[in-house]
Amino acid sequence: REAVIVEGYTDVMLLHKHGIDNSIATMGTSLSDYQIDTLQKYCDDIILFIEDDEAGREFARKQVSKLHEVGMKVNIVASELGDPADVCLAKKDKTGLFIKNKAVLASQFYLERIINKYRNEVTNAQLEALREMKSLFKIAFSPAEKDMYIKQASSALDLSSKTLIKELDNLNEEQIKSA
Repeated sequence: REAVIVEGYTDVMLLHKHGIDNSIATMGTSLSDYQIDTLQKYCDDIILFIEDDEAGREFARKQVSKLHEVGMKVNIVASELGDPADVCLAKKDKTGLFIKNKAVLASQFYLERIINKYRNEVTNAQLEALREMKSLFKIAFSPAEKDMYIKQASSALDLSSKTLIKELDNLNEEQIKSA
């Protein structure tokens, strides 16, 4: 029971044409409470299908926290081929396979971007990365997900898991807001 969410009706029409019948559009920049309530009745998992650009990532960011608040599992498909309609035109009947292969948990999607943004940076940049991660870890992850992300982040930032957890705990709300 999953839904593929995109921004516009053209994306939905092309997705349906290529066999993705569980696709819907927000028809705006954010899901309404009514839309979220309706989604909860019909599905447990959400795939946000976006263009991998700033606008697409911002669209996804708005949806992720709302959907996580109500306990829905959220995956993101970020396409470097353009928006979902462009993917349909390029992949045609292989669009479903593209979505399946590119979907990653939303938390993983954002963690990878934070890590890549600050990879190979000096200490100040690592502290900025920690501030962004602290905000990310406020999203309701399972303990197993948190453990997996802590290991990945500690490796990428060249810190022990213990040190990373301690640093995240030491960052208070004031420090995060001033970042």
